[in-house]
This record gives sequence, structure tokens and C-alpha cells, in this order.
Amino acid sequence: MGMKMNRVQQSLIDVVVIHAVVTGLHAVAHTRIDVSATAEQSVFIGAVIIVAPLIAAVGQLMRRHVFAASTLFLSMVGAEVFGVINHLIVPGADNVAQVPSGLWGGIFVWSAAALVLVEAAGIVVGALAFVASRRTTMNQSVHSGVAQSTSHA
Repeated sequence: MGMKMNRVQQSLIDVVVIHAVVTGLHAVAHTRIDVSATAEQSVFIGAVIIVAPLIAAVGQLMRRHVFAASTLFLSMVGAEVFGVINHLIVPGADNVAQVPSGLWGGIFVWSAAALVLVEAAGIVVGALAFVASRRTTMNQSVHSGVAQSTSHA
């Protein structure tokens, strides 16, 4: 059980790092092909897509596993929905079907596709980490309760 939890914990950190790298590359592509976000989109991108996963990683490193898993899961769901809507559904400059060709247009499309995959992985890892952290928390509560009840005897 301990090894599995460590693997899940490491996966959470890995997803956050990979997501940050791909998000950074996608952001550069956005500027190179001159596709800007609205003020509202920028707030969402900053809070949910950039900051929240980093907060999840910090929470993981601080051993706040339920918080870290919940934060990663929710941020990746939000990022996934946002990306699919803006890159695949809504017509406009941010839609991959309307991006100009060339190096940065290609990087934009590739990084948008990579974000769909990384965020899907983040959703799965967040959910698995949440289940694993809740199970561990419940087991610790049961064991500490048993220790307390036997020490009073």
C-alpha cells in the first residue's frame, strides 16, 4: 500500500510539471501567432490552469494529500473543459481549425492536443490520488482510534 501511494503521489507531481511545460509552450505559441485571451479568460487561465496545479503540487509536497488531489482534479477538469471549448468547439482565432500554418501554428495545434491528453491524465491522477489519500486517512483514523481505545484499557 505504501509503495502504491508513493507512486500516485509522484504521478501527481509529474502531471503538474508536464502540464506546466506544455502550458508554457502553448502560451508562447499563442503570442507568436497573435491569439490573445479576453480579460475573463486570462483570469481563468491564471487561476485554474496555471496557479491551481502548482498549488496542488505544493500541497502534495507538504503532505496535504487530500487537498492536493482535490485541487489537481478540479483544476484539470476546469482546464480540460476550457481547452476543449476554446480550441475545438467555439469558432475563432483560438480554434485549432483556424490557426495559421507554419512553425508556431503547428506548435499551437500540437500543444493544444498535448494539453487535452495531459489534462485527462491529470483528472485520472487527481481522482486516484484522492481515493488513495482518503483510504490512507481513514486507515490512520481507524488505527489511531484503536490505539487510543487500547491505551485506555
